[in-house]
Amino acid sequence: MTVLPLANDLGLEVDAHCSRKGTQCVADTIRNYNGPGNILIAWRHKNMGEIQELLGSYDPLEYPEDRPSSIFIMCTLQFFNYPGTEANSESFHYSQAVKIGTTVKTSGQGGWDESGNITSNIEEQVAIAFENVDKALKEVDSRLSWENVYAVRSYHINVEETFDLVTSKFKKILPNHRPIWTCVEIGKLGIEGMVIEIEVEAYCPF
Repeated sequence: MTVLPLANDLGLEVDAHCSRKGTQCVADTIRNYNGPGNILIAWRHKNMGEIQELLGSYDPLEYPEDRPSSIFIMCTLQFFNYPGTEANSESFHYSQAVKIGTTVKTSGQGGWDESGNITSNIEEQVAIAFENVDKALKEVDSRLSWENVYAVRSYHINVEETFDLVTSKFKKILPNHRPIWTCVEIGKLGIEGMVIEIEVEAYCPF
């Protein structure tokens, strides 16, 4: 069995031969990945009856027979919380980051410390928010950092107070590239005392 990454990086392409051995490879693969939330897309196959039986309630999409011996398996979503954010995850029913194939997205990160406290110092709040973005990324994969970020959205209570602080951080921690950025001023953020919230999207090639 040969395993290759999909072109869209959302799963695995499993090249299974039409022999009995190949069918067993398909069976093992489906058993390994047929978990809650997984999406399975099967090409028509000479052993499709057996594959359909293994898929159970899944209804595989049929594609032209130019690739008769392959199936696609799109991996399930993975959610993450870094240390110090578990209580919020339980109380408010959300996660700090999600991994979808090679894409990682974070929730909005504010300037809270590990105890959930938010400093009234605006410059420190911005710095901690950037650090929390890094924590969220590293919880997904320790090799991730701001260097992998390609999109940023920041929400400000007062743009005039925090805009220059954000751009200064960009220049310091992103010397090698310039991500796309949306900057929005709003009236209120989710936690009292927050002056900024930052969410990002990052590429995870690992």
